[in-house]
Amino acid sequence: MSSLPRLVIAAVVIQKRPVAEVAATYNVHRSWVYNLLARYQAEGEAALEPNSRRPNTSPRAVDEATVTAILPWRARLLQAGQDAGPATIALDTSRTYQPQETTKPEPPD
Repeated sequence: MSSLPRLVIAAVVIQKRPVAEVAATYNVHRSWVYNLLARYQAEGEAALEPNSRRPNTSPRAVDEATVTAILPWRARLLQAGQDAGPATIALDTSRTYQPQETTKPEPPD
């Protein structure tokens, strides 16, 4: 763990040094010091620990309905001793899965 946040907070809060001076001393951006100070005031000592960089959402994640539909295909392919990778499943589903046809309403005259 880096002690830089502790040093910066100590310099600004305890030693009462200006933010610009502390930023220049530790070679960090003033905005980072202000963000750190705001987190420290809101969270206390917990703000000095690094934040998680994990995203809140995963836009490329597969939805549950798709996972539920794919798992039986994967199990069947594995039982048959075949490859159960995404390319094989895509090929297998394109051969056997027939989407329901929808009829378009006729346009009015």
